[in-house]
Amino acid sequence: MKKTRFLRIAIEATGIDSEHHMPVSLLRRLVSSLPGQIYLIGQERLRSRIPNAIDLTGSSYESEPFDLVIGFSPELDPDIAISGPFELSSAQIITRCHGCNQKKCKYSKISLCLADLDIDLLRREVEHALTGSDRKSEPYISERGVETTAVSNLSARLAMGRELIQGTMIIRKAIGDVIMTLPAVETYKAKTGERLCYVTTSDLVPLLDGLEFLDEVRDIETLVIDYVKIYNLEGSVDFLPPELQRVRQDMFADILGVKLESDRYTGYIKPGKEELQFASEMFRDLKRPIVILQPITKSKLRQWGREIELAARKHDWTFVICHHSRIAFPDLPNVLNLSGMTTTAQFAALVHESDLVISPDSAAMHLAGDMNKPCIAIFGGVIPPECRIKYYESVVPMSVEFAECYSVPCWDGMRASCVGEPFYKSCMEAISVEEVIMKGEEIL
Repeated sequence: MKKTRFLRIAIEATGIDSEHHMPVSLLRRLVSSLPGQIYLIGQERLRSRIPNAIDLTGSSYESEPFDLVIGFSPELDPDIAISGPFELSSAQIITRCHGCNQKKCKYSKISLCLADLDIDLLRREVEHALTGSDRKSEPYISERGVETTAVSNLSARLAMGRELIQGTMIIRKAIGDVIMTLPAVETYKAKTGERLCYVTTSDLVPLLDGLEFLDEVRDIETLVIDYVKIYNLEGSVDFLPPELQRVRQDMFADILGVKLESDRYTGYIKPGKEELQFASEMFRDLKRPIVILQPITKSKLRQWGREIELAARKHDWTFVICHHSRIAFPDLPNVLNLSGMTTTAQFAALVHESDLVISPDSAAMHLAGDMNKPCIAIFGGVIPPECRIKYYESVVPMSVEFAECYSVPCWDGMRASCVGEPFYKSCMEAISVEEVIMKGEEIL
């Protein structure tokens, strides 16, 4: 495992809300003007891509993994404070206005204050901070009259940077989104031959551990930033406006700089023996066909809402209710409610051993598509099915081209939200129970 030395500088890009975000134009200028490896950090996910920077916004990581932190939040305790409500302390404060010290502000919000930042002064302050703290140098008086120390260049400090693993770290959570990244990740490995580390939530680690193109799989809760290259795919395509949305697998490929050439990318998720045994035991006394139902999704706009009616009317099917949290569902004789009672790996095994999956655009659909299990995916008019299931052969979408709503597809409410409208979720309600039963009987 090859390692190299890099100086790591973190820039706080996002705060608690949109008014506390650093302007994108300023970020681009900062990244292009600073030395070393640049990381973007912050509470909220940054919704713009910044070239030549590793975006870690919205993610947690090992404490103090950076050589220098530039920020505007006192809670972050940055080495160099760029504006914000700071007291003069150990942090070097860079701002054209010292109103914060007197609890005054001539700007209406922090983003405007940050936009007035003197980039050249910050660059010099970074150089002083990096080179003067642990090396012999002459005192330096900045334009603000604060004494610090400096040397003429950064070469010595760069040589002292931390060792990083030569390779690429990829970050993404949520089983459906993780599955959609895997075609691009596999193609990236074939193209570059680099060492690959995939970082995700602990429940997904067992499902990715056996993939040959991944050299390492890590739990995001104990994330250590120690790879030369990092692609933080968490939120990387989620917030793009509808006109920029495409097939999600292809969008991940674009970010990694590869092209998907095949018509099908499946077979990544393989439940283990223990999980398959669990599914077998759960299904042992159940009447076939066994149908997996996932009624709940992350977005309420994508929820169908007719699963109870379906289970009550289709007595000759056995329905198994699955979700990571507990769902209240009627105690019907043909229903086994396992929601909130399984791990993600066990959930995958249940899908693997079932006869049919009925799900909105969510985890069960992606698991079924990857494992080539028959699946009815209820899309309504929220998202064009092609943008999620292009590479799944076994998934049959049910959608509508027209609805009472004035914006189909609404892209999960990004184009327009029907919440509070009289036609709320009319596109989902347009999919009838009869249609789903007929499609299921046709498949089975």
